Amino acid sequence: MENNPHTVRKLQAGGVISILYLLLIGALEAYSAAATTLDRNSAFPSWEPRLGWALFVLPCILIASLVLLHGRHSRCGYALALMNLCLYAGFMIFEWFAYPGQPASKEAAWQVGGFYSGLFSAALLAARFLKNKTQAIHV
Repeated sequence: MENNPHTVRKLQAGGVISILYLLLIGALEAYSAAATTLDRNSAFPSWEPRLGWALFVLPCILIASLVLLHGRHSRCGYALALMNLCLYAGFMIFEWFAYPGQPASKEAAWQVGGFYSGLFSAALLAARFLKNKTQAIHV
């Protein structure tokens, strides 16, 4: 890795931003899990709170992937982050289709889908940045 102080500061700032962004995604996952677990609306199926308890695994997986991304197992950490985001996206799609209320318009579906696609893409880029940064340090 280059010893240029400006380059090192850029890498450090990018690493901090990536970590904070992935922690934000983890907080969103924890919020979704808590909301699903604690929602006692009779319109939803009785098994949905159990699904919410299972969703608390997702933020834990994301934290584990952050730890692995900073160690010597950055590929495993990246794979865990990718798996985590795919599972969370699957949950969001499931929630969209399982909602018993009035269906939203197609425009709203595209807007929400585009928003979450952007969030997930940025999270994958953040994990990829951390993976590449860690490999550059350990080479």
